[in-house]
Amino acid sequence: MRIAIIDTANQDLGLKIIFPEADYYSIINQFDRSFYYQRYHFETSGDLNKINDKTYDTLFVISPLYNTLKTYKGKNNTSYNADFDNAFQQVIEIINNSNFSNICIFDNYDYDYDPNIICDEHNIFRQNILFFKRNYSKIVDYKPNVFPFPYIIFGYRCNMDMLEYPREPENVKLDRLFFAGSLFTHVDEIYGVKRDRNDMIQKIQSVFPPGILLVANYEYELYMEEMGKSKFALDLLGCGDPNIRSFEIFSTGALRISQRSNLKWNFDEDFAGETYFDNEIDLLSKIQRLMQNPTLYNNCLRQQQYIVKKYMNANYLKKYVEDICIKQCQTIVLVTSVINISSNPLSYTNTRSVFSRKERFDQTRNTIISIRKNLPEAKIFLLECTELDNIEKYELKLMIDMFVNISDQNTENRDQLLSNIHSTSKTLGESTLTTFALQYLEENKIHYDRFVKLSGRYWINHHFNSVIFNNNQNIVAPAVGENGKLCCSFYQLNTKTAKRWCEFIKSAMNNWHCMHQDGFETLFWDYIQTMEPYQPILSVETIGVSGFIAVDGSYNEW
Repeated sequence: MRIAIIDTANQDLGLKIIFPEADYYSIINQFDRSFYYQRYHFETSGDLNKINDKTYDTLFVISPLYNTLKTYKGKNNTSYNADFDNAFQQVIEIINNSNFSNICIFDNYDYDYDPNIICDEHNIFRQNILFFKRNYSKIVDYKPNVFPFPYIIFGYRCNMDMLEYPREPENVKLDRLFFAGSLFTHVDEIYGVKRDRNDMIQKIQSVFPPGILLVANYEYELYMEEMGKSKFALDLLGCGDPNIRSFEIFSTGALRISQRSNLKWNFDEDFAGETYFDNEIDLLSKIQRLMQNPTLYNNCLRQQQYIVKKYMNANYLKKYVEDICIKQCQTIVLVTSVINISSNPLSYTNTRSVFSRKERFDQTRNTIISIRKNLPEAKIFLLECTELDNIEKYELKLMIDMFVNISDQNTENRDQLLSNIHSTSKTLGESTLTTFALQYLEENKIHYDRFVKLSGRYWINHHFNSVIFNNNQNIVAPAVGENGKLCCSFYQLNTKTAKRWCEFIKSAMNNWHCMHQDGFETLFWDYIQTMEPYQPILSVETIGVSGFIAVDGSYNEW
C-alpha cells in the first residue's frame, strides 16, 4: 500500500510508528514533536495538495471526530472545536475528490459513539470508509465498518512509542498500589457521560489501610520511575477508554489494576480477572489477595506481559489493519456468458461453438463453482445475453449474487447490443459485454475495489494464487504464445483502472479496424501500455485459468 497519513491536529504519531513507510501530514500542530521526528527519522508535511489517488492508494486519517460535530442528537455540542472541524473539512474535500482504494479514519476521541454519524453530518460521499475506534464499547451496536483500535489517543506522549520503547523493569518492586494520574470530575450532559475520579479516589483512600496506596503528584519522569518500582499501578477511568495511563503502566512493567469498563480491545484474550475492580471494596479485596499470594500475582503479571508482547506491537497492529483493509475490499467477478449460442458465423470461422447449449450451461455452472472455491468472498456478477428458460435462470441465480440478461432488458439499445454481441466480430462482442457490465456497476452505484473478469465456461485452476489476488493490484497474463496480446479470459483490475478500461473500450468501438482486424487481446494489451507508473501492473506467466476454446474444443490454460 502507498499510504498517506493525515493527523489533523498532530495528536498521535502512533500510526507512523506502525506504518513507517507512510508519508505523514498534519494540518494543526498541537504539540512539539521534534523529539519523535528525530527518534523515528521523519518530518511532517502540511502540503495536502500532494495527497491524491495518483500518489497514494490508501489514506489514513486521525481525527477526534466528536470535536468536529456542531450538534449531537439535535443539541449544541459543547465539545465542538472549530479548528478541528476546519481541518477535517480539508480531509473531506480530499476524500470526496479522490478514489483511494482504502480510506481508514482513526477516531481518537473519548466517547463510544458509532463514528459513521460523521458521514451524514459532513456530507462524505464515499461508502467504503473503515473506522478504527479508540473507545470501542462492548455494549454499543456498531456498523460492520467499525473496528476497535485503542492505541491512538492524544497528547504529547505517544502510546506506541511507550510500547516500542518500554522502561527497563525493576528487579525489586515495592508492595504498593501506585497512582499519579490527574484528578477531575468530567460531566458532559449532551452526550450523557460522567466520570468522577475525585470521588473514586476519595472512596479508595477511605478503605485502604496505611502503607498500601500511594497517591502522588510527581513530574513525569519521576512518576514513571516510581510506577516502575511498584508492584501495582492503579488505572482509573478517564474521560474516555482507554486512557494514556494504561499504556504508561504497560511500559513500566507494573501490574495494571483497572477500574472495569466496557472497552473492547482488538483481540479476544483478556487480562486476568483479578486485575479488574468494580468499586473500592472490590479493589481492596483483590489487592490484598494479590499481596498475600505471590503465585497469583506472578500469573496475573505474566498474562499482562503475554498480551502486551503478542498484541501491542507495531508488527501485529500493522497486520491487523492491513488484514481488515483487504477483507473489507469488495471483489466483483464478472462472468460474461453466451449459453444459447447464435448460429451466426465469426469472421474467422463458420463454427461459433462445438458445444451444445446444455454443455455450455454446465460449463458456466463450473465457472461459478470455481469462483466460489477460490474467491469465496467475491460477489459474482453473471452477465448473460441469450434467452434462457426459467429453470436455467433459477438454477444460475441460486449460485450468484447479481444476474443480468441483456436479452431480457427493455431498453432502447437492447437490439443494438445483441447485434454487436452476436456479430461476426468477436472483439465487438467482448467489448459490448465488458462496457455494459462496467457501466451497469457505475450506474447502479455498486461499489467494488477489485474487478475480476472471468469468461463464462472457463474455470479457475490449481495454478491460481489467491495471495497475489488478495489486494488491489492490476493483474494480467500474456496470451499463450503470442506477443503484443494479453489473456482476456481472466484478469483483475482495481476500481480506477477498470473505469478507464471501460472508457478505452468505448473509444475503440468507434474504430472499425480495432473491432474487426485487431483482437480483443490486442486491445487489452494496448490499454495496459497506456498505464501510468503510479498504476503498477503485475504480469504473471500463469494466472490460473483453464478452458475449452469454443470454436474447436481444444483445451488451453493460462
